[in-house]
Amino acid sequence: MKGVGLAAPQVGYNKRIITIYIPKDAALLRDNVKQYPLHVMINPNYEITADTSKVDDFEACYSVTSKAGKVPRYKVIKLSYQNEHGQLSTSIESGFYARVLQHEIDHLNGILIIDRLTPDCLQGSVEDMMAIRRSELSADKKAHFDKLMKEKGLGPVDGP
Repeated sequence: MKGVGLAAPQVGYNKRIITIYIPKDAALLRDNVKQYPLHVMINPNYEITADTSKVDDFEACYSVTSKAGKVPRYKVIKLSYQNEHGQLSTSIESGFYARVLQHEIDHLNGILIIDRLTPDCLQGSVEDMMAIRRSELSADKKAHFDKLMKEKGLGPVDGP
């Protein structure tokens, strides 16, 4: 699968900047996911809202290539950031977009998915987690997943 976010420290740039891009392919593998064009956020932060519930979902990371898992993240967050023109924005975000934001903002705070994966979280090698993720998809999403894997040259992923 392709990444949907990147934090500046991941590429050796020690600044509080993230980029997010949620293409159609990523949106097609999850329910109720909105596409987002490539955009930059400077000094992003999030706060927990009145809804403190969390949901576990699959995550992998460019910075941790040996492990992936179902990471618990807040369903809803209050986001604040500056755009590339210095304009401050705040919004309430939810779902997959909120997950990606939390993941990338964690990088800015020195936190990786391995810090979020507790012993009771489903976790393992990226290959094992991809197989489990595939096994949990509907038939049409499995077909799309397989197409994406083939395009990346990774071949089929065997599910349990």
